[in-house]
Amino acid sequence: MRLSMNILSDWLTKYQPETSIKTGNRIIRNVRLFSGEHTISPYNVYVSTTAVKNGNGVICMHQNDCLYLNTADGDQVINDVMDAFDYYNAVTDDIKEHLGEYSLQDLITKAEELMQGFLIIADSTYFVLAYGNVPSGLEDNVALKSVIANNIMDIKYIMSIEKNKEIREYHRKTYILRSDLIPVLSSVRNLFIEKQHIGWLIFTGDDISAGMMDIQDEIGDIIERWFRIHSDYNNRLERNSVFYDILSGQKLDIHKVQASLILLNCSEHYEKKVYAVKLPENISAYALCKKADSLLPPYSHAIVYNSQLVGIYSGPLEKINEYESGLAALLYGAGAVCGSSPSFKNVFNLPHQLEVANIVLLFCSENQKENPIVQFAEVSLLYAEKILKEQVGELLIHPAISCLLDYDKENQTDLLETLMVYLECERNYADTARALFIHRNSLLYRIQRIQALTGLDLDDPSIRLHLILSLKML
Repeated sequence: MRLSMNILSDWLTKYQPETSIKTGNRIIRNVRLFSGEHTISPYNVYVSTTAVKNGNGVICMHQNDCLYLNTADGDQVINDVMDAFDYYNAVTDDIKEHLGEYSLQDLITKAEELMQGFLIIADSTYFVLAYGNVPSGLEDNVALKSVIANNIMDIKYIMSIEKNKEIREYHRKTYILRSDLIPVLSSVRNLFIEKQHIGWLIFTGDDISAGMMDIQDEIGDIIERWFRIHSDYNNRLERNSVFYDILSGQKLDIHKVQASLILLNCSEHYEKKVYAVKLPENISAYALCKKADSLLPPYSHAIVYNSQLVGIYSGPLEKINEYESGLAALLYGAGAVCGSSPSFKNVFNLPHQLEVANIVLLFCSENQKENPIVQFAEVSLLYAEKILKEQVGELLIHPAISCLLDYDKENQTDLLETLMVYLECERNYADTARALFIHRNSLLYRIQRIQALTGLDLDDPSIRLHLILSLKML
């Protein structure tokens, strides 16, 4: 493992080091006793008992960085620095040797030997892939409790973190994550595969030093190597990341995204549909995510976006029914329902189509759980009525409606109800009379009376449409 002066400062803390670190590069591989006779290597740290501050002590030097140590025993300092190399190399060499065998949880367990705190590996949708042991003092932390209980942060923490521009930028250095909602300090290392953001390595502890952040950089490098070896994880994380970026409106490199989507079998020529799932409160979105993702490979995709399970179909038109049958069975077993968008082809319409799918959810009821997928076409008129009520309301109502309302009130009649049933029965006299429990002649009289009072031409389809919409506004 390559060390930095920050890591050595933490290791040599018993000497009460006074630091002057301007570069802090994590490139040191060895320790040497300083001698003006030898060429200085950028990969060595040099120890000297002569170039000391105030004429007393030992100085460790690397490039422009220095540690002033409160001791005169240069040989012991060299031994201590060599111990640091031995310790860190032993742990990281063991990880690298078994990288193909280790799980992510194994990596976290090994990394905890190097860092004292709480470690989390999360993907780009905030799904927690692995986490370590919660140290004493952090058991009651609200944010960490949510991670452990649900494998994801609470949505309010996610929305707060999303305001930080650093969290998806391509840089390979650990940084401090600050949020007013998160009461403990955290350091974060963004994880990438071929410059595609796939998630984060997050560390939470009582004291986050610069040396600890450098160690986190090293662990981040190892985790990225693990993902490259485990291609199944790699492909899923890359797909999650691409879809998440599109849904969240991130600044996208269109050509790069299109190339990634082709590799993920999400062709621009395929039909696409989005499914917004509403789960019972006792079921986490992540509990069904993997199952939904594997319904009809390679056409089925599932991610958790803003704590909601989102299904994405991208494939031939003739396969949609097969996919929806599998999804319906999965949702039925969980007691869940979902709203489906209309089909579309441009994957960059995903954000809008997810909005449409969530609109469909507004009209899903409990009795639809046996047929849990509700299509947009099934509720489009209900949605149109809702929009008209909210945006237009009384302005849309035909004047004849007010006329009939007033007449019924004054004369204790039911002309408005008669008109409504007559239109619902598509002007069929027999069906209308049966629905109103009146004689056909009585119905004829009422219709004639309605036309006389209002002057309505009920043979005009545009008039009938206006009347139907008006009645929906009441």
